[in-house]
Amino acid sequence: MIGREAATAPVAGLLLAAALLAGCQGRIEGPDRHVPPSGTTLSYACDDGSELQVTFAGLESATVEHAGGTRELHSVFSERGAKYKAGAMILRVGDNQAILENVGGTSHCTRRG
Repeated sequence: MIGREAATAPVAGLLLAAALLAGCQGRIEGPDRHVPPSGTTLSYACDDGSELQVTFAGLESATVEHAGGTRELHSVFSERGAKYKAGAMILRVGDNQAILENVGGTSHCTRRG
């Protein structure tokens, strides 16, 4: 016959695991935190004098227009804000800020009205 403690141990372990996972859900924010509706285009003024336009396709991708070029970036996991990537180009979007990183450097940008 199995003792009462041995029979309840698996249940207690599952309850503990569920509680820990529930606690993590409040701290980890997915890529949808600052993503506007699909089809929305936002304009940014960058610290280097350039302009950045981003057209969002929901959580899946964003099309970036910057320095005379256009590139589609795909969503990747980010604990804060939204993050998109293609090759060496990375776009991070949060609140009214955007950071565009590529081989030419990093542009810090602020959203226009």
